[in-house]
Amino acid sequence: MYFLILIFFFTSFESLFANDILIVKFKNIKAVNEVISGFQNSFIADKTRILDLDGKRDFTENSKKIEEEIEGFKPDLILAVGSIALDAVKNISQVPVVFTTVLNPKKYVSNFENICGISAFVSIAEKIKILKEIDPYTRNAAVVYSDSNLEEELNMELKTLQSKNIELLVRKVKNPVEFFKVVENLKDSVNAFIMVPDNTAKDEFFKHSLLLSFRHRFALIGIGEPQVKKSALLAVSVDHYENGLQAANIARVILSGIATPSTIGIVNPVNNKLFVNSKTAKQLNMKIPKSILDRSKVIND
Repeated sequence: MYFLILIFFFTSFESLFANDILIVKFKNIKAVNEVISGFQNSFIADKTRILDLDGKRDFTENSKKIEEEIEGFKPDLILAVGSIALDAVKNISQVPVVFTTVLNPKKYVSNFENICGISAFVSIAEKIKILKEIDPYTRNAAVVYSDSNLEEELNMELKTLQSKNIELLVRKVKNPVEFFKVVENLKDSVNAFIMVPDNTAKDEFFKHSLLLSFRHRFALIGIGEPQVKKSALLAVSVDHYENGLQAANIARVILSGIATPSTIGIVNPVNNKLFVNSKTAKQLNMKIPKSILDRSKVIND
């Protein structure tokens, strides 16, 4: 997008702006703190205040806390880290909001007039691109999901991959029986099976998919390092520190007047972490090229 290009022209002038930032975080955990660290190391604010919701999911109580902070602190921008933090600020209209580390933003927000941010959903197209570096003969992949909130994202991925001549077979299931039936029907016709972050990523479904992967020689792409440690071929997941840097760039273009939250909308995370399992690659008769090994965490379990 154009704001990502123009941002570099404004970075050096950041100190000219006296911006006060309110950071709202769901709770004090490593992933959230890494986002905040990335943001603060990139964005030089005049004043920063961090509001910790202490893991509480009470919308009324959280919203009241934030309204009080806005009235007293008067921030120029709010950074909401996590889905509960986004839910708590969704009705704020007087201050621009940038969110991050949220899987399904539209589940929490319907009006994005003054809200924008980074989805935690890593593009399937990005994963397929990496897989094609390992196996250039990849022509299709399957996704089985259960969460309706993923439908819009998956439809967009479908169109993106169609333009790249990759067939994405998307199947929605309602229960475990349907999951096992659908995967059985797909096992002989796909080059890859991609896990998505919903109930279908539970261990019982992952283990079944993994077994079929080895039996029928297709790649299983997991949703994070734990699944690669359990023998998925690869996974791409959000780098939370990089997420903070990305959020800082978005905040910068908003406060410098280059773009508005409504024109930015929801964007995918960038500079994600890549994990590959070299032992699984060997079992599938795949060779991981050096270009991937150099930029990934290699697991040999």
